[in-house]
Amino acid sequence: MRGSVFGEPRRGIDDWDKPVLFVVCATARRSTLSLKPMSAYRDALVVDDSSTDQRLALAAAVLERCEGVVLFDGVVALRPTPHAITCEVIDPAPNAHRCAEEFKVLVDNARLGLANSKLSKRLPSRPLEWLVVDDYGSGTVQLWPGL
Repeated sequence: MRGSVFGEPRRGIDDWDKPVLFVVCATARRSTLSLKPMSAYRDALVVDDSSTDQRLALAAAVLERCEGVVLFDGVVALRPTPHAITCEVIDPAPNAHRCAEEFKVLVDNARLGLANSKLSKRLPSRPLEWLVVDDYGSGTVQLWPGL
């Protein structure tokens, strides 16, 4: 027997002369099914209409103090500035070739959803500026209105 294991001689291996039946140099891989999709909003405070009053109050405070992004219902990211709140509507199909009217429909639906939500009553009194973005994982790209 050749070599040692943890300082002890190897025992029980008597087939060193036989060929190896598998290769050990391949990198271990995980199934992509078990991975969660990345999002540019992974650090955002996520709320929806089922959120507790305390969580909605926290979201309002975050927006009021411009301390972070609030993701409402997975559809619109509210990004506060001292003078306005940028409402980034996340395009659910960013590879679709949309015309300006389709982008407007996405914004109108998101605007209506936010307006009818429990969060809307708690928003700071600042203008809302609407745009559509593609969330590609590590950042966003503005899709509409065009720059």
